Amino acid sequence: MAVEKPQSSKLLVPGSNRRVFGADKHVGVAITGVSADGRQLVNRTREEASNFEDTYGSPVVPSILANRLSLFV
Repeated sequence: MAVEKPQSSKLLVPGSNRRVFGADKHVGVAITGVSADGRQLVNRTREEASNFEDTYGSPVVPSILANRLSLFV
């Protein structure tokens, strides 16, 4: 049996590699790949959730939010 301990970079600040974001009270977004592109999608998700709540007066349904984001990409 063998175990390899991953080497962490000394330049990596703990907590700086965040990949899970909250978009609304009941919606979260997890990203992979390029962080800047993912943050753009998170910002768009937050805008869509806010617009839906302003328009309809209730929190956005996750399936509707997913459909709106798929039109953005």
